Amino acid sequence: MLEYERKPAEGAPALEPEKVKVIGIGGAGCNVLDRIALHERIDEGELLALNTDIRDLVSSVAQDKVQLGKQLTQGLGAGGDPELGEEAAQEATNEIKESLKDKSLVFICAGLGGGTGSGAAPIVAKLAKEAGAFVVGFVMMPFSFEGRRRLQQADNALSEMEKCTDALMTFENDRMGGLVVPKEGIQQAFAAADQIIGQSVGAIIKLVAQPGLIRIGMDDLLTALKNESSRCLFGYGQASGDNRAQEALKAALKNPLLDKGQMLNHSSSLIAYISGGESTTLFEVELLMNELSKYVNDDAHILFGVSSDQKQGDNLSLTIISSVGKSGGSEANSNEKESESIIDKESSVSEGELPEPFVDTDDIEVEETEEETEEETEEETEEET
Repeated sequence: MLEYERKPAEGAPALEPEKVKVIGIGGAGCNVLDRIALHERIDEGELLALNTDIRDLVSSVAQDKVQLGKQLTQGLGAGGDPELGEEAAQEATNEIKESLKDKSLVFICAGLGGGTGSGAAPIVAKLAKEAGAFVVGFVMMPFSFEGRRRLQQADNALSEMEKCTDALMTFENDRMGGLVVPKEGIQQAFAAADQIIGQSVGAIIKLVAQPGLIRIGMDDLLTALKNESSRCLFGYGQASGDNRAQEALKAALKNPLLDKGQMLNHSSSLIAYISGGESTTLFEVELLMNELSKYVNDDAHILFGVSSDQKQGDNLSLTIISSVGKSGGSEANSNEKESESIIDKESSVSEGELPEPFVDTDDIEVEETEEETEEETEEETEEET
C-alpha cells in the first residue's frame, strides 16, 4: 500500500527561500500573515501583505506591502463589495506581478465573504499561476450567522479560487468554537484559527524546501494534489513524550482543515511527511504509518517522506495532505456527492472526536451474511430438537 521513492539527503535546500512567497490578502489574510511572521518562525519564503485599508496595511509586520486600489478606494476598505476589491487588485496588477517574479511556490491566505478578500484573492491567484508558480490557497469561510449575502459572496469567490489554484484548503469559521474551551475569549478563538493556518503554511514549506532522508519534492506535491476542483485536505500534528507518534497522528486527524474526516475514505492520493529530531526512531515511523494506513482505503496512492530536523528537538510532527476524491470528471462528481452525504452523518473532528478507521463495507456485508446463516442454522436445530 505504501509507495515512496528513496532520495538521498542533500545539504542544500530543495527549494530556495527566495522562490517562496506567502501572501495575505485583506484583513483576515494579513492577520494570518502576522501570525506566521511572529510565531511560526518560517525561515524559507518572503511575506507580502495586500490590502485596500491603509491603516491595517501599515500595522502589518510583513516586510513587503502593496496597497490595493490607491486611487479607487483612497486608503479605505472595499466596504464588503467584491467587485470593488477586484478592481482594486487590478489597479495594482503591475506591483503584484513584480512581487511574484521568479517565484516557484506561492501561498495565498484570505478571508472570503467580504470585499478585499473575495474580490482580490482570485485575481492574485491567477497572476501567480500566470507567473508559473505552484499556487496553494488557504481561505476562511464566514460564520453562518453573517447572512446569506456574505455566504453567497464567499461561495462565488471560492468557485473562482478553485479555477486558479493548484491546491485549495478551506477553514469554516463555524468550527472555531471547537478550538478553545467555552470560557476562553473570542481573541483566543481567532488566534487559534490563525495558528492552524500558519502551521499549515509552514509545514508545506518545510515539506518541499528542506532536505530529507526520504524527500518529497514539488513533483510529488503536484502528483498528490492533482484533481478536478483543486480542493484539498490538510492535517498537522506535533507531539513529544513516550507516545509522541500516536499523539501526533491523533492531532493531525483532528485538524479542522481535514473537513470532518472526509479524507479517510475519499482520498485518491495522500502525502504523509514525518519530521523529528535526531531521537526519531524507525519504530516510531513504522508505527505511525501503520496506524495512518488504517484510516485510508487500499486504493489510495500514498507518498511518504521523512526528514531529520534538529530544530524539532524532542518533538515529532506529521503533515498530511490529501486531494478530495478521484481525478476525472464524472467520477469526481459522484465521489463529491457521496462525500457530502457522509459528512452529514459524521461528527466533526474539530470537536475533539477522533474519526473511526476506514472499514470496507464489503467485509461488513460478508460478516452480516455469515451471522445470519449461523442464526438460521441454530433455529433449525432447535426446531428439530
